[in-house]
Amino acid sequence: METLIQTGITIIAGFIGYGIREYQNKIKPFVTFQKILHAKKNDIISIPSHYVNALKNAIYCKGLKEEIRINNFDEVWDRCDDFKRFGLETIQDLTKLMDADDNSEFSDALSECLKGRLLDKFIMVLLVNDLLDFKDYDEKDITVEFTIEKDNGVGFFHFPRNGVGFGRALNHPAIWIHVKPFVETILTLDMEKIKYIFQKIKLLFQEEYNRAVSIYNDLSKINDQYDMYGFAYNITNLSSKPIAINNSGKAIVKLGKNKYPLDVRLASSPSGDEDSKDIDYPLSIKSGESRNVIWFTNDYVAKTKYGDEIINIHDKKNSLFRVEFKIFKIGLLKRFTYQTPYFNFQKHKEKTTDNKV
Repeated sequence: METLIQTGITIIAGFIGYGIREYQNKIKPFVTFQKILHAKKNDIISIPSHYVNALKNAIYCKGLKEEIRINNFDEVWDRCDDFKRFGLETIQDLTKLMDADDNSEFSDALSECLKGRLLDKFIMVLLVNDLLDFKDYDEKDITVEFTIEKDNGVGFFHFPRNGVGFGRALNHPAIWIHVKPFVETILTLDMEKIKYIFQKIKLLFQEEYNRAVSIYNDLSKINDQYDMYGFAYNITNLSSKPIAINNSGKAIVKLGKNKYPLDVRLASSPSGDEDSKDIDYPLSIKSGESRNVIWFTNDYVAKTKYGDEIINIHDKKNSLFRVEFKIFKIGLLKRFTYQTPYFNFQKHKEKTTDNKV
């Protein structure tokens, strides 16, 4: 009898120990949301001719064709997006520069103009295409120092009151030969000569702004039709055993009581960014290991069952999303569905062109 009791205690203790181990192994992974990416396939798409004609004379937003790869279309849209977001502010800065009367006001306005990321890129396009004229200047009149970084070729104006970066790849002779007259004219701080240049810059920038904003909404609608979402996460296995993340899952987009599902697939991303690679099998994560992953939609969002609804709520303030996927473990409790918390579903600027999808 005593032997039976001892045997029973041993069996019960074994089950309890096994249960404790299973409970420990059932600890959920630690999942951190990083950002939303916007991916593209590299298909060839058709663009209506009147949209192409609207950008026919574009300088910065050029490259739109009736038959174009999504990669190239996205570049054109992105440049139009720059003008939509920063164009008016840049025009105001240019106006302040042209209206400046005294040297102090002019110097401050010049610095503000050159700080502008969009204007910096626009001026570089004008310079390498020889679209600007310059008044004669004497190198002896140069009063400001200008240096160029060796690694990336970014220039730097050392103005008396502040410093401003400008351009890129200026350490390449083929680029510098076009940029040098502009830079050296700026270094003279000659108001008349600099205003002469910026009068043309302002005119061309205004024309480009008008082109870009006139077609921006139409291009955005096309862009949305070929958009794929990527939900980037970091997953850390906190259990004492390896786990495997299923390579397919589901994203749930939510606004109020309305929920819209999206089929998603798993991609590994060592840096948590666009250098991703599709995973055709469950992803194994060792105990204590962290992995960066991205859940990409299986198809263009616009082609999914609730595509229109999802695209329309992407900018809504209270829109949310989460991702659901299966986790496989060793033991009796071998599989369960993990649901991430809900996160904001508002648009991010991060984009990637994913040639692997």
